[in-house]
Amino acid sequence: MRNRLVAVKRWRVVAAAALMAGLPTAAYLAAPAQAIPVASAPSAGAEPASDLAGFNTNATSAAVQLQLLLPGLVPLGDPTKGNFIQASIPYSNSTSSTGPSNGSVTSPAWPGDAIATAGNAVGTFAPTAPVALIKLLNDPVVARSSFPDQVGVGTSGSFGPGSPAAIGSATTKSSESGTSGAAHISDLTPLGANKAGVPLIDIASASSMTTSTVQAASVSNRAETRIGRISIAGVITIDGINTTATASSDGKGGTSDATTDIGAVKVAGLSASIGPDGITINGKGQGDILVKTANKLLATLQKIGISITALAPQKNKDGNEADATSGAILVSFEDDNLPDLGKLAPQLPVPLPNSLGMQVSLGLSHAKAAATLLTDVEPPEVGTPTTAPVGPGSDAGPIGTGDGGLPPVDAGTSTPPIPPPVVAAQPQAAVLGVPVRTAWVVVALLIALLIAGPLLTYANWQLLRGRTP
Repeated sequence: MRNRLVAVKRWRVVAAAALMAGLPTAAYLAAPAQAIPVASAPSAGAEPASDLAGFNTNATSAAVQLQLLLPGLVPLGDPTKGNFIQASIPYSNSTSSTGPSNGSVTSPAWPGDAIATAGNAVGTFAPTAPVALIKLLNDPVVARSSFPDQVGVGTSGSFGPGSPAAIGSATTKSSESGTSGAAHISDLTPLGANKAGVPLIDIASASSMTTSTVQAASVSNRAETRIGRISIAGVITIDGINTTATASSDGKGGTSDATTDIGAVKVAGLSASIGPDGITINGKGQGDILVKTANKLLATLQKIGISITALAPQKNKDGNEADATSGAILVSFEDDNLPDLGKLAPQLPVPLPNSLGMQVSLGLSHAKAAATLLTDVEPPEVGTPTTAPVGPGSDAGPIGTGDGGLPPVDAGTSTPPIPPPVVAAQPQAAVLGVPVRTAWVVVALLIALLIAGPLLTYANWQLLRGRTP
């Protein structure tokens, strides 16, 4: 009997020792090495971008984009096309970047960044220039907004019919969670009329809209255009064009989409369709004579330099980056009958055009987004110097300026890459200033003492001091 009690008491001593050593060890192994960032468990109502280390987005839409073609003028624009003069009617651009920093620029008629901000350029190179001159040179037909607000640019802006140059309307608004803009214009004849008074292009209405949204762990944007009934040379009609381009990123992957909806197309009242090679008359049930007449009209338009083609939507995804460009209708006018002045007067020290033309893109929308999660940031190795990638806060820019606007309208053209987002390192885990793993071991040791204490006391009293039952 006595031997059995001694064995039980010795077992209590062994159990206490195992508890004192095992519980802290288990706590050390089970404790997290660093704090769990918010990105791993996002909660409802979290602040915008709270789970993101960095991001960049850009959405641009131009319902009607005009390019004046003067081939032979170099080095301005593309020397083979001479497309150095461009305008967007109407125009909207929304961007978001790490901060968050959100902003939009909208205008019923946007001449491009270089012309629209000519006054600012003068003020930069000539600080003593009169303020009135700077304001006069800047485009007045524009609405801007920014978050955080800037000097002269608040969190909302508008341009409306009450303005001196009332040609349309534009509104924009920015906040911590995103930005949006919209511009509208109606009864548009961008190329004027011929001698008979028939507009070369007549557009009932046009709208450009963009949005950029910043959530706790993702960013997304959308660009869209809405164009009413279109008449070309009084012969071809299109019952509207609607396009959209969307892009988003959650730091793990990007998604994009693009749509192009073209209304009914008619040539001299006959049903037709527009493809990458031009317009095709749908001959079924329309009569051979009428179809032949419509085809002759198309051939006549082609002879005088008018062509109409369709561009297909494009979508791209690369890791946590994505971009999309909607389809569009491309109407080109080109007059090759101009004499090649450069050959006739080669002694002149200035470049001269060898033809004259205009390219009109209907319905261009473009969106791109990139983001990096906090959980995706690897801690730097000890002793290895690191530098954070530095880039502009936004890659937004006007159409055709080469700094972030809509890509060229040529099919198959790729868009410029998005600069990598600026990222920040994760904070190390701590509880009241003590590393998490150390805190777990201390707590486990205290628990082991509370449990093992009574066992050791009883064993010391019953066994080590020779007490007998």
